[in-house]
Amino acid sequence: MGVFILLLVLACSCLHGVQSATRHDIQVLQDKLFLTYNRDLGPSFNQSQPVALYILFNLFTLNEFDDKTGKLVFLGFSTIQWQDDRLIWDPVQHGNTTEIMIPQSKVWIPHLFVAKPYNNVKKIGNDFVHVAYTADGWANWAVPDLFEVSCTANVAYYPFDRQTCEIYIIPWAYAEGIFDFRLPLDAMTQEEFIENGIWKVLSTEMTVQKHTGGDFVVMVIKFQRRPLFAILNLLLPIVVIGVLNVFVFLLPPEPGERSAFGVTVLLAMAVFLSIVSDKLPSTSEPHIARITLYILSELIISALIMVFTVFTLVLYSNKDDKSIPQWVKRLVLACSKRRADLKQGPRDHRSDVDKPNRPRQRHWPPENERYVNDNMEINDKNKRYANTNTEHYGHVQGRLNQNHGERPYTASTDRQESVVEDTHPSVTWNVVAKWFDNVCLALFIFLNICLLVVQITDSANYMNAAF
Repeated sequence: MGVFILLLVLACSCLHGVQSATRHDIQVLQDKLFLTYNRDLGPSFNQSQPVALYILFNLFTLNEFDDKTGKLVFLGFSTIQWQDDRLIWDPVQHGNTTEIMIPQSKVWIPHLFVAKPYNNVKKIGNDFVHVAYTADGWANWAVPDLFEVSCTANVAYYPFDRQTCEIYIIPWAYAEGIFDFRLPLDAMTQEEFIENGIWKVLSTEMTVQKHTGGDFVVMVIKFQRRPLFAILNLLLPIVVIGVLNVFVFLLPPEPGERSAFGVTVLLAMAVFLSIVSDKLPSTSEPHIARITLYILSELIISALIMVFTVFTLVLYSNKDDKSIPQWVKRLVLACSKRRADLKQGPRDHRSDVDKPNRPRQRHWPPENERYVNDNMEINDKNKRYANTNTEHYGHVQGRLNQNHGERPYTASTDRQESVVEDTHPSVTWNVVAKWFDNVCLALFIFLNICLLVVQITDSANYMNAAF
């Protein structure tokens, strides 16, 4: 019997330990707490001391960033905590009530505003939000909201641009030093973050800025554009059009072929320039987009190609009876000779006439060596005799030619004249036009490659730089 009574007492004590608060307990507690409560007064007993505010921010998603207007829209909720010594109670006396929820319109809350708004100045908080109070007087105010702030867009390296937006949380209508902002974390939390299809969040920061008019909280969001869509739909078509534009000089010079192709490419480049202009900000600050300068350069190159195309068509249309300037002939011949030398490689520039007649070396057997030497001595004597007669005849003939005003005759005179005539072929307008086509083709290919290399190098350096 004694054991049964002991077990009954233990069961009653356990039931009393897990007793939960009823509606009556909470009503009595609220009536007691708010009997003399004034929401217009601060939470600290000493009103001259600053109120410690602990601020956290959870970023849900980056909804939108308009790089033309600088409008940044993101969803998140801020958690602000402070202690109010007027709302402290003993849980045992009120049905073990450890936490109560009070509408924010009935209690003191800090009036904080988001600076740099896009449209209207907005205060943090909503009427449907409640403040959670614990028995030791700590308030937990979690405020979800859709924030619209103004941010300066820097599209200098579009579509590889990276943006930095700062959001300021400032107190309003308070005396200087009324709040002591404290940040448990130096960055936003992203526990349930949803990725954006256009922008990728790189990092976030939260700091407290000291100011003479009062402290304020600065939240920084750094994000980067996802460039794949712009590369496939904007950059690659521009590069392809620029490359195709150069090959206009390979088309036949028939009327209408080159001009139609050049005008089509020029119009396509102008259309792409208008598309990019619609997507980028209309202002020139802080920096103009480098892709705009690249497309403008390609547009200028297309215009120059059109001008040179018309000029080559004029060269092709010239008649052969029209004289060609001598400097043009020399330039075409010099370039043609240089091109031929590059194709043939290094060679002996002496003509066949000037090259000495080298005797062919023969290898005789040892037993015939004495016989060969005897024959060589006889041949040397005959050669000396023949050379003496030839020199004498050439000397006499040269004296006669000088008396008559003629050039001295040599055995290779006819062959030298034929070689000189062959190295100076006739230059026609058709040859000049083809040479000019090759020069323009090489020139504009070089310009396109230089522009593309500069654009890629500049973007790569920007991507590798610290952000």
